Amino acid sequence: MQTFSSGLAPSSTRPRHRLWRREGAIARSLVTRLQIESSSSRIAVLGSLLDLLREDDKNVVVAAGQGVVQALVRLLDSVAGAVSCHEAREKAVVAIATISTLQSCRRLLAAEGPPLLHHLIHVGT
Repeated sequence: MQTFSSGLAPSSTRPRHRLWRREGAIARSLVTRLQIESSSSRIAVLGSLLDLLREDDKNVVVAAGQGVVQALVRLLDSVAGAVSCHEAREKAVVAIATISTLQSCRRLLAAEGPPLLHHLIHVGT
């Protein structure tokens, strides 16, 4: 089996459970950072989250399972009305839209109900 300089086998030969664990750890870290970082740092965290979500549908499922939807709604609550946080709001909404593309994740969005809908309606204003 071929290995790379990192000592890891190519992703196609690595056991799936290791990949899922790695993505879960990354998603968990991003969710935590969304909750504790400063406002300016959250924009970078949101960018990393969007990269993770766009990489693969399984990352969306893993991130949703790690509580990213709730973290995004709390983020939208914390930046509501703050003009300086427009970029953070936009990125959070893009992340929510990405999550909504998977049928299996829509129940998590529905669980957030009215607060989420309120933020999505007002993000463009």
